[in-house]
Amino acid sequence: MRISRWKAWMIASGFALTVAVPAHAESATGASTVSVYRPITLASLLDMSFGHIVASSSGGNVTLATATGTRVCDGSLHCSGTYGFAKLIVAGTNGTVQVTYDPVFHLTGPGQDMPVTLDFPGGNGALLTLVSNSLEVDFGATVYVNPNQTPGDYSGLISVNVNYQ
Repeated sequence: MRISRWKAWMIASGFALTVAVPAHAESATGASTVSVYRPITLASLLDMSFGHIVASSSGGNVTLATATGTRVCDGSLHCSGTYGFAKLIVAGTNGTVQVTYDPVFHLTGPGQDMPVTLDFPGGNGALLTLVSNSLEVDFGATVYVNPNQTPGDYSGLISVNVNYQ
């Protein structure tokens, strides 16, 4: 193989020849947006109350019906006193929110626990719209009073979650 003097000199001296080629680049621009919402707050305005219930030997249900705004007491039970639906206020940024909740909780007290099934218009997972950055929601429920329920005060906690959609 034959090497020219020029190449031999470059190899021997460790000299390298670099040829620069201009690079070709493209550029583009794009838009970016974001909507920042206020954190959702959920506060209790009124606690749920079934009023006073006189138990019976057969037990039964007491319902706070959101559709009618009334309390319905099974014939075997006697209901009296004031009652009230749970009233919550949701605050945040105007838009759609989803309400989810544990559908059953228990009232505990001196006797056997009483199961409570929540009643919410639209059901679990309902989509609601915040207008003027807030919304009031009412929960009703049905409580099952056990046969010969021990007299006393019973209480429980409702678990509700609200998230933006």
